[in-house]
Amino acid sequence: MVLVKTYAKRADLEGITPHSLRHTAAMQAAEHGTITQVSKLLRHKNVSVTTVYLDHMDMDQADDLANELADFH
Repeated sequence: MVLVKTYAKRADLEGITPHSLRHTAAMQAAEHGTITQVSKLLRHKNVSVTTVYLDHMDMDQADDLANELADFH
């Protein structure tokens, strides 16, 4: 965790955490693989956990879009 924060700071990137990197990896994997493959990548014991995880990320993306639209208007 410390390494991620250290290198993100050196690269002048805000908001980069091990968790955000995990989310990014999961989203990319979901675009190219099956839910089972993503579940195995994330080391989830149950595919339903992966489904909740990916659904949660979709909500985060929806919130980001809403914020961008609010800023635009």
